[in-house]
Amino acid sequence: MIKKLFSSTAILAIIAASFLFASTAQQPAFINPVQAASTTLSGYAGIAAYTHTTPIDLEMVKSIFQVIEYMDNSTIIGTLDLPIYESEYDPLVLVSSDGWIFAFYSNSDPAGKLLDVISKNLDETLLEKAVKIVAGAAEIVNPMIDYYDFGNPAAAKMLLVAEYEPDGNAFTLFLDGNNDYYEKSYGFYRTYYPSFTLDNEGIDQVNFVLENQDYIGEGYYGTIYGHFETIDFGTEIEQTFAVQAGDHLGFGALAILYSGDAPVMVADKDFIKEISLIDPVFDSTFDLIPSAFNKTGPFDGAADIGLSPTLSWSASSAPNYEYCIDESPPDVDPATDDCETGWISVGSNTAVDLSNLMYETTYYWQVRSLNSYDLIEADSGNWYSFTTADGVVPFTFSKLSETLKEPTDSLSKVTMTWEPSYGAYYYEVCVDTTEECIAPELWHNVGLNTTATIGELLLDTTYFWQVRAVNYYPSTENILNYTYADAGEWQSFDTRSFRKLRPLQDEVYNLTLPFKWESTPIATDGYEYCIDQSDDDECDTPWKKVSDTSVVVKRLDAGTYYWQVRAGNKEADEGIWFAFDVLAKKDASKINLFKVSPIDGAVDQVLNELQLSWKTTKSAIDYQYCFFPVDDTDTTPISEEDTCTYYEENWVSVGNNTSTTINSLDTTTTYYWQVRANIGNNEDPDWVYADKGDFWAFTTVPE
Repeated sequence: MIKKLFSSTAILAIIAASFLFASTAQQPAFINPVQAASTTLSGYAGIAAYTHTTPIDLEMVKSIFQVIEYMDNSTIIGTLDLPIYESEYDPLVLVSSDGWIFAFYSNSDPAGKLLDVISKNLDETLLEKAVKIVAGAAEIVNPMIDYYDFGNPAAAKMLLVAEYEPDGNAFTLFLDGNNDYYEKSYGFYRTYYPSFTLDNEGIDQVNFVLENQDYIGEGYYGTIYGHFETIDFGTEIEQTFAVQAGDHLGFGALAILYSGDAPVMVADKDFIKEISLIDPVFDSTFDLIPSAFNKTGPFDGAADIGLSPTLSWSASSAPNYEYCIDESPPDVDPATDDCETGWISVGSNTAVDLSNLMYETTYYWQVRSLNSYDLIEADSGNWYSFTTADGVVPFTFSKLSETLKEPTDSLSKVTMTWEPSYGAYYYEVCVDTTEECIAPELWHNVGLNTTATIGELLLDTTYFWQVRAVNYYPSTENILNYTYADAGEWQSFDTRSFRKLRPLQDEVYNLTLPFKWESTPIATDGYEYCIDQSDDDECDTPWKKVSDTSVVVKRLDAGTYYWQVRAGNKEADEGIWFAFDVLAKKDASKINLFKVSPIDGAVDQVLNELQLSWKTTKSAIDYQYCFFPVDDTDTTPISEEDTCTYYEENWVSVGNNTSTTINSLDTTTTYYWQVRANIGNNEDPDWVYADKGDFWAFTTVPE
C-alpha cells in the first residue's frame, strides 16, 4: 500500500523521487538500473569464416541449426553441430537473406579453437566446415570463403602451423620483430599424456598444453585448445615446438594473428597455411538465448546483512538481466510468477546495489536472463533468501541547504535538502515560524527523498525548518524511532522577492555605470529595466528588454535618476524604485598629478625595493604605474616601442596607494617611469597622467 504523503497543499513537489512508502510497509529503493543494448556481430564475435553469395531462402537452412538463438525476416543466428567434436566446438552461424554466411566463435575464444585437430591436417578449419554445411543446405556450391577476426580488427594475416607426431614431432619458428602480433593460440589432439612443448633455444622448455588450456576434452582421445598468456613466446628468437602423446599419435597446431610484411620463418613443419584476414564490412544486431547461470551473493540463508547489500550473479550468454527482491517466499507452483514486487531491469550488469532495506527482515531474491526468445532464472529457478541485521535507530545526518523560489501571488516557496541517514525508512519535514512543530500534522512524510519543496509561505517572514529520519523494527514492537538532523538544531530562512544589486538606493555614480540584479526563476522571458528622472514609482520611458541580470548604461547626464527591473509583471524589491545621482564629469585638464621620487635623472638607484612615489590628486579612485628600460642611446623613449603608451596590460594598479616598490632591476640601466590616476569610474575610466604626461628617468647602480 502506498500512503498519501501530504495532507496539505503546502507540499508542492518532491524532487528526485525513487520510491515512496508508507510507514507500515516498505519496499527497497534500487540504484540506477541500466537498459541492456542488443548484441552486435562486431561486438560479440572473434575469429570468423564467411562467404557472401546469392540471396538465401532462410527456410531452407533453418532446420540444420541445433539451437536457433535469434531470427527475424532477414537473419537467423544459431548454433551448428559439428560431427565428431564435442558441443564446446559448436560455432554460432549467422545467415542473412541477402547471401551472407558467418561461422564464428566469441571474442573470448582463441583463434586456435578453429583448428581441425582430429583430422590431423590443415585442409579445412572447423569454421570453414560450418560455412560449407550451411551453404550446402542453401544449395550453394563451392562458396568462396574468407576469414576475419572481429576481436582483432587490425590483424591482417593468420598463420596456421601444425605437427603430427608420427611424421617427426618437432618444428622451429622464428617471429620477426618488425611485425605486430595480436594473438598466439593453439589446438591439440589426444589427451592421453599430452605434450606440446616450447623450447627457447634450450633455455627453458615448458609443456604449455597442460598449463594454458582454455578447454580440455574428456577421456584419452579428447581435444585441447588454449591461449598463450602466462607462457608466451617472443620475437627475434628461434623457438622449437614439440608434439607428443601417450600413444605417439599426438597432433598440435598454432594459430598466430599478426600484421606486417616481414616473413615468419618456419622449419621442419608438417603442415602450414597462411590466411589473409579481410574485413567483410558487415555487421548485424541480435540477442542470444540465455544460458544457465548462478547467483553469487549474498548466499542463500545469509544473516546479519546490512541495509544496502549488493546482489551479484555470474554471466549468462544473454547479457540482459532482471532481478526481483520480495518479502514473500516464492510459490511452489512453477507456473506462477513468484515476483510480487515486479522485475527490475539492470541491463548487462551482473550486480546491483540495493538501499534502504528494513532491519530484522527476511528478503527473497532471484535474477533472470532473457532475450526476445526465452528467459531463464538463475540456479535453475531456485530463489535465495537473506535476513538483515538487528535494528538500530537511524544514523545521524545533517541538513544541507534551503533554496528560495520566486514568490507567486504574494506567497513564497522553499526547497530543502539534507543528507541521507542510514537506516531511515522515511523522512518527515516541518516548516514553521517557531522552532517547535508540536502538532503532528505539521510534520510531512516525504518518503525516502532527501529534498522537498514547501509552498504557501508568507513573504518577509522568518521561518524555521527541521527534518527527521524515522524507522522501526520488530524487536521493539515497531515503535517509531526518530533521529533529528544536526542533533535537533533548527535552521532558519527569510522569505523575500528578488532584489536589485547595483546601483543601490542613494548611491552616487559617474556618467557610465552598470546595473545589476538577482536572478529569478520566473524570468522565463528575460527582464525589463527602466531608468527615468521622475520620482513617481512608474516608468515614464519605455521599459527596455534584456536577457541577462546586468546591463551597462553609458553617458547619463548629471542629475538624479530612479530605476527598477522586473520579470514578467513582478518588480524587484517588492516594487520599490531606487534613486541614484550622476555627477558631472570632471575636467581632466584642470586636475594635476605629480611624481615625487626617484626624481627625473636620478642615478645609482638600487636594484631591489626601489620605491616609486607620487602625490595625491583629487577625485582619484585608482592609481596605476608603468616602467620600462631603454638603451642609453635612445633619445626618444616615447615611441612605438614604448610598452606603457601602447600596451595597456603593462600598467599595474595599486588602488588608492601613492607609492609602490619595484624589484629585479638590471645594473647600469636607464628606466623610464610614469603614473596615472583614474578620475572616472571602473567601467569608463578617465585618466590623468602625472607631470602633464612627461616620463621621468632613473639609472641603476653600475656593476
